[in-house]
Order: sequence, then C-alpha cells, then structure tokens
Amino acid sequence: MMPHAKGPRLLVTLLLACGAVQASEWVSVSHSTDGADELFVDVSSIRVINGIRRAWDKWVPARQTVKGAGENSHRWVSYELGRSAFNCGEETSKIQALTIYYADGTNEHIAPEVFKSWEPVVPDSVYGFEMQYVCAWKPK
Repeated sequence: MMPHAKGPRLLVTLLLACGAVQASEWVSVSHSTDGADELFVDVSSIRVINGIRRAWDKWVPARQTVKGAGENSHRWVSYELGRSAFNCGEETSKIQALTIYYADGTNEHIAPEVFKSWEPVVPDSVYGFEMQYVCAWKPK
C-alpha cells in the first residue's frame, strides 16, 4: 500500500463510524431596513435543551460598509459567524460564540467571557427576527 493511501482510508473509516455528516442549512431570516445587511440561521444547528434554544447564525453586512473594532478598525468585515442562545419565554438572548471574518482573509475570535449575561432582545430588530424564527422552529 502507498503511504498516502492511509489518509483517505482513515477518513472513510471515521465517517462510517460517526454516521452521516449533517450539512449546514442556511436560511435567510432578516434584512436590515435598507436591505443591505442579511442575517442567516443554520436550521440544521437548532437545538432545544431545557427550554433554551441554540443556533448558529451568520450576519453578512453589505460589502465594505462595516469595519472592525480596536486593532481591526482598518479591516472591512466580510461576515460574522456566531452561536446564539435564546430563552423564548423571557425574550432574552446570549451570544455563546462569535468569530468575525474580514475581507482580507483574517479573522478574530471573540472570547465567550465577553458575553456573560442574558440580554433582552429588542423587538423588530434584526436579532429580534432571528429570535422569532428560532423560537417558532419545530423539531423534525
């Protein structure tokens, strides 16, 4: 056997052992009032545990309209990928993970400690529309 053949064989073995890989299923849930920014939710990632709903989301601003903060203030934001938790009954949310991707190919991971508390979700906001979608979602 050729040495390079072990990699693909191992990958196939792992895939068979772990079951089918679930692909992301991004659905647009909101646009900014001017239609330039868009928010997506990965429906395949929605989970409900003890009444708390969690989902991965992706915010995509219009090209070259938003810059990063601090040491990244010179970079254009391409998109943000995060995981949000929602307490639907209390209409609150908490960001659990966030990575900002820049147009120059770099990214910035925001430490989860930054997002310690549950915050009220503003009605009729982009995030409010995400909460409505995730809270209305019915498991298959």
